Amino acid sequence: MNAILLIVLIIFMMSCFALITSFLVLNKAKKTEEKYLKQYKDFINLEIEKNKLTRLIPTECLKEISKVLDHGAKKYSPNGWKEKINRVIEPLGEYEPIFYYAMKSKSHVAKFQTSKFDFSDEKKQIKYCRIEGDPNEKESGCHHLAHAIVNLMFAYWHDIQATQRLKFIGKNNQN
Repeated sequence: MNAILLIVLIIFMMSCFALITSFLVLNKAKKTEEKYLKQYKDFINLEIEKNKLTRLIPTECLKEISKVLDHGAKKYSPNGWKEKINRVIEPLGEYEPIFYYAMKSKSHVAKFQTSKFDFSDEKKQIKYCRIEGDPNEKESGCHHLAHAIVNLMFAYWHDIQATQRLKFIGKNNQN
């Protein structure tokens, strides 16, 4: 009788151990599955955003913009434009990087505009042809308008940062 009870108790304990082990394994598998599912969803969302970007912005423009960014990263540093706030002349205060990059953008547009164009022919039909000047910046070889876009993007980023700082300061002053 004791032997049978001992065997039943051992079988019961082994069943409990197997049940607990399978629960832990299933729980870990579920967490792993949830982790991979989240990574998959993040990847899908990223691909959707990337597709929106390439669908809405011409790829030729994105390629030229990326060349400008690459040139700047090699010449200065990959995110040096974010630290521009410490390197710009003081008079304008907190907003100076915004104006700095806006002015750089304006100068690239002006350099592009120095190229001479012809917009019409004898039949008064509109055409577009460059008759003089180089639309590309000499050092990088990239289009001046791509440089202008990048500088405006930097100005916009600095404006977002300044706006967030002002909101943060405003919230802290209310307390």
